[in-house]
Amino acid sequence: MKPIRVRCPSCGDVDMFSSDITLVVYRDVPDRSHYTFRCVLCRQSVCKPARGDVVSALALAGVRPRAAELPKEATAPALSTDDLLDFILALSATPTPAAHCEPPAEALEEKSGPPLSRDDLLDFVLLLGATDLVTTRVGPAAAV
Repeated sequence: MKPIRVRCPSCGDVDMFSSDITLVVYRDVPDRSHYTFRCVLCRQSVCKPARGDVVSALALAGVRPRAAELPKEATAPALSTDDLLDFILALSATPTPAAHCEPPAEALEEKSGPPLSRDDLLDFVLLLGATDLVTTRVGPAAAV
């Protein structure tokens, strides 16, 4: 199987196999046709337009075109105000998953001591950023 050269926006020209390229062809709206691939170097998913000459070249190289159609126009009647109100009522009557959850025991414990200040919070963030939390918290170890 001969590789196909495609262009990744990040990596430039990349060689791919036909099995790694997806070609989508819209017969009624050819301007919507496109091909996609995942770059073998950066793993980025790439989607490019496929005009007639590109479709022909990819098909000749062994890429199987997949026929696609645009969705048909909806024929259902528009929603009425009554339909929307019924929907809102149904949503409000449906219990949310959080309504059935018990809070963690720590949230129900009695708190003692003063609340944390902004300085306390900043000190804690700096402590987390320290490279050696044990030395920072306990102090340098004495020589043994």
